[in-house]
Amino acid sequence: GTSTTDEFADLFDAQNLVWSIGQNVARPIFQGGRLKANIRVQEAIREEAIANYAETALTAFREVETALAAENFLLRRSRMLQTAADEAARAQRLVWKQYQLGSAEILAVLDSERRFFDAQSSALTVRREYLENRVQLYLALGGDLHTLPEWK
Repeated sequence: GTSTTDEFADLFDAQNLVWSIGQNVARPIFQGGRLKANIRVQEAIREEAIANYAETALTAFREVETALAAENFLLRRSRMLQTAADEAARAQRLVWKQYQLGSAEILAVLDSERRFFDAQSSALTVRREYLENRVQLYLALGGDLHTLPEWK
């Protein structure tokens, strides 16, 4: 017959079988839980990416809008200051001729030259701001500094 040792071994085999069945049943449950957790993580990553994209798009739209508004303002200001610089240059030449004819003093010549240089400096400053704004607009529209278009 069977000995106590055999019965004891059968008992462990039965427990081993129950443990094995239990593991096989529990594995899909744990696996399913892990899959659900992974799905939640992927959904969170996707939602974060969508939020980041929306924020980036809004920032780009705001930058484009700002650059376009500045474009018109700076262009008008640049034209006005260039007109003022041209007028200051004419005034400077007129005072210089008057000085050569003896009807103006050197201080008037120096003062007209200072006004011309100030006007020219202001016109150049706004022109630089206008060009910088064009670069900002180009970048806001998705341009790349490494592949700038040819300037003519």
